[in-house]
Amino acid sequence: MAPTARLENPDFQVFIMPRGLTRFAYLRALINAVTGRSSGTKGRLVRGTDVVAEGTVETWVQVDGEPIAPLPMRFRVVPRALSIIVP
Repeated sequence: MAPTARLENPDFQVFIMPRGLTRFAYLRALINAVTGRSSGTKGRLVRGTDVVAEGTVETWVQVDGEPIAPLPMRFRVVPRALSIIVP
């Protein structure tokens, strides 16, 4: 969904899909986004270090493809919060 996202970057990317798409349009948008063509979808890519997501109806948030909780939700980059060891 965010082909230029990297763990080394000081920010993160959030891909927002609109509600009410047909199944075909949703599938096409997902395929375009996964193949790096998110600009051709009806979704929107947002970059930042602190993002607040809100909604007027109950909407569940997915992180790495797993539903975690309904909106509202705040996403924040915490510098040096994760240590990665690469052999």
